[in-house]
Amino acid sequence: MSESTKKSAWGVGIFVFYGVFIVFILALVLYVSLQDMQMVTEDYYAKDLVYQQHIDKVRQSQELTEGLKIEPNPGKMHIMLTFPADMSPDSIGGTVTLFRPSNARLDKVIDIAPDKSGQQAIDIAGLVRGNWRIRIDWSCGSRSFYSEDVLYLQ
Repeated sequence: MSESTKKSAWGVGIFVFYGVFIVFILALVLYVSLQDMQMVTEDYYAKDLVYQQHIDKVRQSQELTEGLKIEPNPGKMHIMLTFPADMSPDSIGGTVTLFRPSNARLDKVIDIAPDKSGQQAIDIAGLVRGNWRIRIDWSCGSRSFYSEDVLYLQ
């Protein structure tokens, strides 16, 4: 092999390397641009704006001397919510969301309506087995609170 043949082989090799590199980058850019980018929730930006209110609710819930008690009882097919004794049951309102992470169509929203003792039983008889989140967004008078717990139904 002569010296000029070796030089041209290096030139062709470098040209092929850069050509393959450019084709790879272009294919990668095309692939990424065709991917479907979706937000976790439909109204992501609107939820972001009210997130500080959520943080305030969680903080107020943590500052309670006697917090909301969430007691699942799968054997009796209900969840017992016990609100703080120092709050009037008549002034407590809000919603309980039974959130199914794997299937949003199974979510249930229940209005809070405690009895005179400050307790409310949430029926879980019709729920599908598996992982659930219990999200309680409630208020008493002008103060708002938020509590969350995990429930696994077998």
